[in-house]
Amino acid sequence: MIMENVDDLYENRMKICKECPLYLDSPMGARCNSRLYLSEADKKTVSDRPKLGYKRGCNCMLQRKLRMPAAKCVVGKW
Repeated sequence: MIMENVDDLYENRMKICKECPLYLDSPMGARCNSRLYLSEADKKTVSDRPKLGYKRGCNCMLQRKLRMPAAKCVVGKW
């Protein structure tokens, strides 16, 4: 029962991440791209340089992070 909840949590979060401009499908698996910055205001506009009001991708391995109930998205998408 608990594993089903974790799997559901993972699937729901992964849907959100795959639509995010910071999503990176790398040879090591899906990651949150730490080379890009996302606007906190609209959560769509991307920059390749630090800017006021932008958050940097966390570079987390999403297959692991998305299964942790206490984990948070660095840009607040989930």
